[in-house]
Amino acid sequence: MNPTLKNVLAVLAGLIIGGIENFRKKLNSTTWFIAVDLILAYIPMGYLGGKLMITKK
Repeated sequence: MNPTLKNVLAVLAGLIIGGIENFRKKLNSTTWFIAVDLILAYIPMGYLGGKLMITKK
C-alpha cells in the first residue's frame, strides 16, 4: 500500500473515531445526530486534511 494512502486513511480513521467517542461520552447524543455530525463535519475535514497532507509532500 502507498505510504501516502496509509497516512490519509490514518487521519480519516482518527477523526471518525474521535468524533464518535466525543459525542458518545460527553454529550449523550442520539444516534442520528452522531451520524449527521460525522457525515457533515468529521469525514469532509479528514478528507481535506488528507488532501493537504498529500500536496505538502
